[in-house]
Parts: sequence; structure tokens; C-alpha cells
Amino acid sequence: MPEPGVVNWRCVGRMAGILVRGQSWWTRDAELVLKKEGLGDLTEEEGDKIWTGAGMEDLRPFLLQVLKRGAEDKSTTEELVTAAFEKWMTGLELQKDAVVRLANNETAANQDEFWKGFSEGFTLLFDAHGGLAGDKGRTQILLILLTYWVEIEEMRRAGKSRRHLHDCVDAELGQQLTGDLPRFRAICDDIGLVMKSPGRPRKPETTKSDPQ
Repeated sequence: MPEPGVVNWRCVGRMAGILVRGQSWWTRDAELVLKKEGLGDLTEEEGDKIWTGAGMEDLRPFLLQVLKRGAEDKSTTEELVTAAFEKWMTGLELQKDAVVRLANNETAANQDEFWKGFSEGFTLLFDAHGGLAGDKGRTQILLILLTYWVEIEEMRRAGKSRRHLHDCVDAELGQQLTGDLPRFRAICDDIGLVMKSPGRPRKPETTKSDPQ
């Protein structure tokens, strides 16, 4: 396994595979999955109830911040959601292209690791039929790791441990979704995410007192 501070191209490939599969899910599978679940032919009234029940209007301040718009913006919340989603998808596309370009400039051995990881990541989050490949908490964790992969790589280079990363994810998702440290470590093992192993605490140095 790569040491902390060294790029884990297998892991980067997995993250890229998750990203590409996520994009294809949104553009191709999402509508079919919604229809399968009976959510594809909702009436306007039913749609409004789901929208209100999900608290979507409460997202308006956050969406304005994401889109860098002022409170005076006249767009509906639904229009803001659409714009924010398009911005997010564009950002993911740019990230994917950047990662692939980086991988293509690597050695053949590193490229091999990248594309092997890509294949693994492609089915790690969603299966071939558009369903989730894992439980909700696991899916949320994978999405967080994907979204912040640049920051995580910086943590790896700085020698941060999985415990540190677990605490960061826990602060984002909450304990109920993140789970305990052993479960988080198992997810990291699944995607080959190597962090620094926490070392033993140093014993305080003692100084001998001068003889009187």
C-alpha cells in the first residue's frame, strides 16, 4: 500500500469512478428509478407536499450563498435548486477531467492503478440497475469523501490519521450516519484510502536532578 504523503492512484481512480457513475445515474438512471418507485407521475399537489415536507424552502439562504446571489434575488427556490445542481454537476465534470489529465501524465504503472480503481469505483456507489450499492450511511460517507477528495489528499500528505478524517466526516454528517471508527475504517479499507497510522504517545522526558 502507498505510504502517507504518496498519491494513492488506486484510490484516486475509485473516486473518479464513483464520480462518473454518479453523473450517469443523475442523467440516465434517476428518472427510471423514480418511476419504478412510483414517484414519476406525481400530481402537482403531491409534488408540492413532498417539496414542503422535505423543507426545501428552508434551503433558500444556503442556495443563494452557493450561487453567490443576494437576498433580493427574485428566482423561485425551485429555480435556485436547478441552478445550484447544474453548477455542482459542472464542477464535478471539471474535477473529473482534471483528475484524468493528471493520471494520463503518470507512469504506466500508476495509470494501471488509476484505471483499476476507476473500474472498482464505478459500481461502488450505484449498481448496474441504478440502485444504491450500500446502506444510506455508507453512501453519504462515500459522497463526502468524493466531494472533499482534494482536501483529503492534503490531509494524507500532512500525515493525518483516519481518526482525524472520521471526526471531520462526523462533524459533517453526524454520528448516526457516520457510525463508529471501526466502521469508518472498514469503508476506507474498501476504497483503499490509506492515512497515517496513529503512533504511540511519547513519554514525557524526565531530567535527572543534580546531586545536592
